[in-house]
Amino acid sequence: MPRILVIEDDREARDAAHGALRSLGHDVVAADASTALALLADDRFEVVVAGFEPPRRADRAREALAVPELVCLPQPLSAAAVVEAVGELEQRAAIQKTLDVAHRASTAAPDLGAPVVGRSPEIELVLGRVAAVAATDAPVLLTGESGTGKELLAHMIHERSARRDRPLVIVNCAAFPEALIEAELFGHERGAFTGALQKRDGKFKAAEGGTLFLDEINGLSLAAQAKLLRVLQDGRFHPLGTNTEVAVDVRLISATNRELGSMVAEGTFRGDLYYRIKVLDLDVPPLRARTGDLPVLVSHFLRKHAPAARRPTLSPRAWAALSTYPFPGNVRELEHAIQRAVVLARGFEIDLEHLPREISPTISASATLGDRDVKPLSEAVRVFEREYLRHALEATHGNKTQAARLLGMSRKHLWEKLRRLGLLER
Repeated sequence: MPRILVIEDDREARDAAHGALRSLGHDVVAADASTALALLADDRFEVVVAGFEPPRRADRAREALAVPELVCLPQPLSAAAVVEAVGELEQRAAIQKTLDVAHRASTAAPDLGAPVVGRSPEIELVLGRVAAVAATDAPVLLTGESGTGKELLAHMIHERSARRDRPLVIVNCAAFPEALIEAELFGHERGAFTGALQKRDGKFKAAEGGTLFLDEINGLSLAAQAKLLRVLQDGRFHPLGTNTEVAVDVRLISATNRELGSMVAEGTFRGDLYYRIKVLDLDVPPLRARTGDLPVLVSHFLRKHAPAARRPTLSPRAWAALSTYPFPGNVRELEHAIQRAVVLARGFEIDLEHLPREISPTISASATLGDRDVKPLSEAVRVFEREYLRHALEATHGNKTQAARLLGMSRKHLWEKLRRLGLLER
């Protein structure tokens, strides 16, 4: 715990604040202003809580007192306000340590193949299968909600395969009108359709010897599905407007955010194609199913989007909002939220007003997150305190002495926290 100095000239207020902090187990010294200056010269305090009035005196004090944390409150000090301010400082410190430990744990762990970021059991199960999937030429189907990182996994599979020196060609099937998707995939001759002013090779030809990634394959028309099935069966196709047969050697990776089995039952997706493209399948879990990765991802995106010299911290309120939001847009939505917050915070602490409205727990009742979904701040902080302790233990392979050193606390203190948070092995 930090060593705290309380500065207050009013003796009754000073004693009340001192007693309140002591009762919570803090190492605290209380003094009037004149005595405090001597104490600061001879001793070291991590936190100073001082009563200053008017506010401009607090500004001068911030410049004059060289301490890591200075909290200025109105005079006379209120014991409740002092306890709340110190508690918020501890929460901020715990949040920052959560991010730092999560980052160190993720970078110290064996490389499972960036750019996918995460250390949770759910994502490690997926990443652990990438090497086996990459070693074959069999078609792969990636399933999962939008924003979960299916395209990143396609990159990983290609880069670990024997085809890594050949092209990886990406096509978003939903981005093309039905009349043009066949021409995009298989190419066309000049004049094959209105607007075809010159001959053009398709994406299959561009991916020769490499990998073709068809994202949102559920967006293909039935006609395009039939032509795709033939390519997978024979390795041959006819460009539009020609009878010339083209042979290709391409490994197919497909992705969908729809349940293709249901589409087969509805008659909107061919059953024979479905089984052909899912020889191997990987289901990418949504972010809400891998909440243990949130500290790692937040730390990663802060480092990605903010220079080290101006990297902001997170307020307890912002941290609680992120921890309780279900992220329907998954990792992509989280990254955009952090990128936005970094820009708006301008190097200072990220708070609720810097987050998108749908994430903030103070938004209107018509928004996505209702009051019933917002956990108490203490509960949210407890959840992430568990996560950063778990990450510390993972980084040290369960060695509690090393974990305590990494966390900057005694082994006894760590043991007590593990017991209180239910992390001790039974």
